[in-house]
Order: sequence, then C-alpha cells, then structure tokens
Amino acid sequence: PLAERGAGRWGEGAVRSLLHREATKTKLLDALRTQPPHLLVTASHGVEFPAGDPLQRAAQGALLGQEWPGPLVGGGQPLSPDYYLAAHDLPEDLALDGLVAFCLACFGGGTPEEDEFPETATGRKRRLAPAPFVAALPTRLLSRGALAVVSHVERAWNYSFAWPDAGPQRTVFESTLDALHGGKPVGLAMEYFNERYAEIAADLNGQLNAIRKRKKHEPAELILLWTA
Repeated sequence: PLAERGAGRWGEGAVRSLLHREATKTKLLDALRTQPPHLLVTASHGVEFPAGDPLQRAAQGALLGQEWPGPLVGGGQPLSPDYYLAAHDLPEDLALDGLVAFCLACFGGGTPEEDEFPETATGRKRRLAPAPFVAALPTRLLSRGALAVVSHVERAWNYSFAWPDAGPQRTVFESTLDALHGGKPVGLAMEYFNERYAEIAADLNGQLNAIRKRKKHEPAELILLWTA
C-alpha cells in the first residue's frame, strides 16, 4: 500500500518496488548497485543472534530476504548469510550518495544490552548482547554516502502499523515518507513518529492512573498500549 500510494502521489516512474517473492537479498543488492534510490524503504525481519555470538556485531539487524525458506523448511538450521543483506555485502565501490534509508526491521538500528520486553511470568529481562551496539548495516550505508538511516533499536512490532480490531494504521508512515520525499530534514520528518509516541504514552498513562484509582483494568488493552 505504501508503494501504491507513493506512485500515485509522486508519479509512476518515481517508485520501484520489490514485493513478495521479488523481495530478495540478491535483487535489493542489484538495485543498490545499478540505480541507487534517493529514498529506500524496506520492511522485513531483522536477523537476531544469541548474545555474544561471533556474528552478532557484524550481522545483527541484517535484512532477511525472500531467499529464506522459512522456519518450517529450515528445520532450525543456522541461518545462511545467503539469505540476508548484511554490512559486508555492500562493496567498497558502492556509491549511495544522497540516500535516505528507512528500514523496518528488528535490531535494524542497534541492540541494547537487555531486552526491553521482559518475560511475562517472571519479569526477568533477557540479555541480548554483552554490551549495547549500533548495527553494522546502517553504519556501512552511511560510509557509502547515505545521508541518513532510520531504523529500530530493539525489536520492531506490527503495532506501529496494524492494531487489533482497528486495521491498518499507516498515516504516520505516509506522512513521514511524504516529508522525506519532499526533501525535509530527517529529524523534522520523524516528528510524526514522535507525536504518535506521545499520543500513545498519554493513553497508557491514563490507563495506569485508572488502575491506581479503581484497582482493576483490562490486561489485553494495557499490554497493547505498553507494547506500542
């Protein structure tokens, strides 16, 4: 839907899409080599490794492509580097001058030391890494000429664009991409996300205050707001 809307607002030739089976590591890398976009938007899984894994610093948050056969076919085998786009896949001579990348992916921007979403039963926080770190892929994109990379620290959840019983919630994404496409500074374009965060935080605080007053609440609604 974002691609269709962009083509309608900016012109058919302004948007190139790699969707569904076309969304492979190979095709994305080829597009970056042959005709780098000014605005790159990706939506995928971000690769995660156990804390302290030798590949964690180099590949955590790498973009998983459609080469991956899926967990059922993979049978729990280690994830092949052939399935994901990592920092080391970008060649030294790759020129991405002026690129702004917006990557919706778990750990796409970085990894904290501890899990921000503790276990439900115990409240214990899982250790994600020996120390917090910035993901290697955005760092490499910037070194190849990108102006900015917008992505997640920690995991990405679909509450940012789809809520239970409410359907798609794409307005914040649409407004931000319109601003980026129009040449607005990245910090200004991201204000739509900041405002949405403040709105949800206010709703959450209202729920928490209600709990303190009447000592009862709807757990599912509280969890939804807290996660969002």
